[in-house]
Amino acid sequence: MRDKFYGDNRDIVKWGVLLELADRFCCGEILQVLYYRQDYRQETISVDGEKVPLPLKVIEHFRDVRAIKRMESRVPIKLIYDEFRDRTDYLRIIQEAITNKTKSPIILFLDPDIGLEPQSLEKGNHHICRAEPTHVCEIEVREIWKKLNKGDVLVCYQHQDNRANREWINRKKDQLAKALGFDEENRKRVKIAYAPEIAKDVAFYYIQKD
Repeated sequence: MRDKFYGDNRDIVKWGVLLELADRFCCGEILQVLYYRQDYRQETISVDGEKVPLPLKVIEHFRDVRAIKRMESRVPIKLIYDEFRDRTDYLRIIQEAITNKTKSPIILFLDPDIGLEPQSLEKGNHHICRAEPTHVCEIEVREIWKKLNKGDVLVCYQHQDNRANREWINRKKDQLAKALGFDEENRKRVKIAYAPEIAKDVAFYYIQKD
């Protein structure tokens, strides 16, 4: 996630869903995995024909992903804010955060820019990850799921992944269920939350570990 995407309608739906799920599952903490990538571009404004830098304090007020920690909530919100550079290192950071959690159960929220990688390719017995920095790999989701404890809730952000008007919500749900190793019977355990009247291009998949 990048700062420039913070604070739009998708975030309203996102945090509405997360707080509702925290109440439904009696969670003691929300741990948001930001897959953070810093915005290096310097934005400018034009004043009487002169381009000047947009004040950093303005950006920090309206577009700082860390600002969510200041939201009043029954449930504490913690962030994995490390910059996303190396997938192996980042997975280790997530797993360590789960191990070191102080409250239980938790919501572990994976929040990349887009969501799951494009549909996986299999070569022999090997999975070929097709993820870009905007995605989370299926293998990573599986390893994170293994680390969660009974009662914890995994939530995954998913942005509409095509522009051909093909159905995507249930397709990506099925991909997540498969990535978690669920058979046909257990795939219905993966639930969907969304609000198309507010932001029709995002959905959230959630499942409680038993």
